[in-house]
This record gives sequence, C-alpha cells and structure tokens, in this order.
Amino acid sequence: MKIGNFILCDDIRYEVGSKLSLMGVYADSIEFSVPPDKKDTWPKRIRLAVYLTADLEGKTSSAFKIRAVHEKGEVILGEGSFEQGIEDKLKIGMVNRNFAFETDGEYAFFLDVFDAEGKLIERSEPGFSVMVKERVVE
Repeated sequence: MKIGNFILCDDIRYEVGSKLSLMGVYADSIEFSVPPDKKDTWPKRIRLAVYLTADLEGKTSSAFKIRAVHEKGEVILGEGSFEQGIEDKLKIGMVNRNFAFETDGEYAFFLDVFDAEGKLIERSEPGFSVMVKERVVE
C-alpha cells in the first residue's frame, strides 16, 4: 500500500463542485496553550480531522482503522467500513470531534485496512508523525 496524502487538520469542509477545504492544517507539531495551573494535565481533547489517500495496489478493502501510537500506547482516531469493498484507490476524510491526546511527545499515525472477514490486509509503514507539546501562557 502506498500512502499518497496523510493530512491532519482541525476540520474538513465539503464545498460545491466536489472540492474539499482543509482547515487548520498541522505540519509537524500540535501545540496546546495552557495556563500554568494546567501544565502537565492530560489527556487533552481537540477536534482532529484526517484526510488521506492510499493506493491499495489491487487489493480490496472493506474496512479501515486509523491509529495514533505513542510511547504509552495507542488511541484510535477513527474507523469505518464500506458496504461494497473499495478496490485500488482509497480516500478517507473524517473528523473526530473529541480526540484525546493522552500525553505529550511524538505520535505516529497508521492506516490499517481490512478485508470483508475483518482480516488485516495492509498497514501503512512508516506512519505519519507529529510532536504534541504544551506552551505555558500567562
């Protein structure tokens, strides 16, 4: 499987003419501004969206899962299934309105795709990563 795009952002808006607008795109970090009394208070929840495209290279997918892996475990960003299997090209645009970052540090994001029986057929490697950190504001 080849990942074409893997974009994390605040929101995805569907526009007239089959266009997408990706709002608040994250590059390599997500920074939380916190008052001094909230420093090191986890988890921190945000609205987090992902837009991705993948070439399944001839395989058929019936379901997917997007995982965020960090040093203390993993969190599911989103998952779903397709009534009819998707062949070759996969496009996913989804928003998690209550995603929880469990701690600061690096998070690697992975796409897992499954066949009709729920068997893992592909896992993206290496995953897209982002550094999560805090900035104390007075």
